Amino acid sequence: MTLRTRHWRTFAAVILAAMILAVVAEGSETDQVEETAEIADSRNVFDDSWHGVKTLAHDTAHILVSPFRMGKRDALQLGAILATTGVLLIYDEEIHSAINRNAEEFPLKPMVEVGRFLDPLGYGRMNVFYLGGLGGSYLFRWETGEAMFGQIITSFVVYGLLKVPVETIVGRARPYQDQGAYSFGNDDSTSFFSGHTVNVFQLATVVSHHVDRTWFDVLAYFSATCVGLQRVESDAHWPSDVFLSAAFAIAVSRGVIELHEQRKVSVMPTMGSQGAGLTVGWRF
Repeated sequence: MTLRTRHWRTFAAVILAAMILAVVAEGSETDQVEETAEIADSRNVFDDSWHGVKTLAHDTAHILVSPFRMGKRDALQLGAILATTGVLLIYDEEIHSAINRNAEEFPLKPMVEVGRFLDPLGYGRMNVFYLGGLGGSYLFRWETGEAMFGQIITSFVVYGLLKVPVETIVGRARPYQDQGAYSFGNDDSTSFFSGHTVNVFQLATVVSHHVDRTWFDVLAYFSATCVGLQRVESDAHWPSDVFLSAAFAIAVSRGVIELHEQRKVSVMPTMGSQGAGLTVGWRF
């Protein structure tokens, strides 16, 4: 099976299933406020495209500078993540060796196989499919799909802007380069970020948010974990690379989703025969 065929089959199987589940979840919500047909009919592809570009630029910039707006809780969470990364960094070689020694044993073997199957979702070239999903959702006026694919693309853009400078500065050698776990500052060494891990965890975070089912959350993050495990087993990354990349991916995508949710809700004061009140509206 060629790599291109694997891309298509993996994307079709995973994204199609997620889209169906998102439709089911959307249809089961009884408190959603639907936009009127007149609003839908007034769509203009050029105006909407320009609005989408501006929204992408705004959200990307907002996420990139978010570390400067950290509160106490965020700082504590970041500290815990960095501390865990530090511990993994100390034991990177031991954990990596243990995974390779037991790669043919249960439960690692089936997890690695799942990771290999889903591995194509980690390639940056998959963005063309997500752009297609966004365009198709717009064409058929599936607003949940527009939000989902838009958030996936925004998350990927944030990562894409940081990828080259971070990899250049860190310059960490990959396991297969046989330079050990503590070889940093090298040219053409890109062990951190783990791009596959970032992409699949961002995908899992956004899609599970829209499917909004606990069992799907478990399945999505388990699948993403399998891809991360496979990246360690294949000598492409160290465990600390995978862990910190996953934490980064989840944080970015949750930030993107939060921005979208903030734009959805509006609160307007009202005055009626029974007195004053508030009207809460949602934009999907």
